[in-house]
Amino acid sequence: YELYEQFKDNKNPNFKVFLVTIYDALKEGLVTQQFIAKVREELGQLYPQTYEGSFVAGLGDVFTEESIINAISFGERAIIEFPKINAGNIMCLGVDPGFGSSKTALCLTESIKDQDTIIVRFTKEYSRPNPEEIASICFDFHRKYWNAWVIVDGANAGFVHELQIAFNERPDVDYTISPNSNFVIPINFNKDHKNMLSKLYLFLNKGYIAIPKEHENLITSFRTAKATEYSLDKQQTSFNDLLDACRLSLYGYRIK
Repeated sequence: YELYEQFKDNKNPNFKVFLVTIYDALKEGLVTQQFIAKVREELGQLYPQTYEGSFVAGLGDVFTEESIINAISFGERAIIEFPKINAGNIMCLGVDPGFGSSKTALCLTESIKDQDTIIVRFTKEYSRPNPEEIASICFDFHRKYWNAWVIVDGANAGFVHELQIAFNERPDVDYTISPNSNFVIPINFNKDHKNMLSKLYLFLNKGYIAIPKEHENLITSFRTAKATEYSLDKQQTSFNDLLDACRLSLYGYRIK
């Protein structure tokens, strides 16, 4: 696992990582779809570790493996039907600011018009970035996709102000923020975090979320998510910053 984490980007010329999964075996005719369905049912949450080359730190208790697999399958179908982002669709960029011991995580989702479909389009974690850099990245998304709102944890007031300045929005404390006039929407994470996890759970179980398999760290965060009464246990949840960014992103769809 440590070697995989260190070399998985394949930038080291002396070490290369190959990820071979059961789906590669399926393409080569070595196994059948019926076999995959059989072992998936038999192994349950152990299936990704055994056949998908997935390093899962633990087994979560928030989301079912079935709902996660369905979201991945939905994601693979969705990117075939909708290979490119439609700038006319509503999008939410969830931002979980770190700037300290934790990483800063971004998750962009696109709501497909007139369909119960939300596609995860972009996920990334940034180690020790400066606020100006992240604010610039967020504004670049909005400049490219003018229907993209930024849903950010409002606890970091300095970063929220940095975002508002980048978007040419007033950073005044008493200024009323509205999605009708603002694209930067701060959320009281400490107050709403349970509702956000609950909404994420609901969206996943209802089959609204499409997660292409390329977002492997986000998928791992779903698989390892542990919580007590919808309070996420961040010590036991892998890539918890990405999960926070994802639930911020999805929470944005109640606003606009």
